[in-house]
Amino acid sequence: MRSQRVVESEWRCWNPAVWLLVTLLGSLILVAVSVLLRLANGVQTSEKTPFQVQLANGRNRCEGRVEVLSFGEWGTVCDDDWDMVDANVVCRQLDCGVAVEMGSSSRFGQGLGLIALDNVDCKGHEADLSQCGSLGWGIHNCYHYEDVGVTCRGRAFIDL
Repeated sequence: MRSQRVVESEWRCWNPAVWLLVTLLGSLILVAVSVLLRLANGVQTSEKTPFQVQLANGRNRCEGRVEVLSFGEWGTVCDDDWDMVDANVVCRQLDCGVAVEMGSSSRFGQGLGLIALDNVDCKGHEADLSQCGSLGWGIHNCYHYEDVGVTCRGRAFIDL
C-alpha cells in the first residue's frame, strides 16, 4: 500500500512538469514552422513589381501628395517614419532631381480612398519605392490627414 502511495505521489509531481515540457516543445515547433513558412514565402515573392508613383495637387509633376499605383488601385502614403531618404527615392523614380521638402498633406490636400503604404523605410539606394520596406500594401494605422507630400528640385524643371 505504501509503495502505491509513493508511485501516485511521484506521478502527481511529474505530471505537471511533463505537461509543461510537452507544451513548450509544441510551442517551439509552432514557432519553427511559422519562421520556415515566412522564409519560404519571402523566397517566392522576392521580386517586387515596381509601383507607379505620382505627385498629386502640386504646381507641377515634381511636387505634391505622394500616390502609388499597384494592383490597379491608386493609394496615398502615410507620413509615419517618412523622411528625406524616402522622399529622394520618389524624386529619383519620377526623374525630378532631389527632394527639397516633405511634409504632411496640409500643403497638397488629403487623399481619398486607399492608404496604400505606411512606415516606408528606404535606405537611399533604391530605384523605386517598391524596393523600400513598409508594413505592406494597404496595411496602415493612419488617416488621410497623415498623407505625405514631397517637393523635388532638379532636372525636371529644365524640361518644363
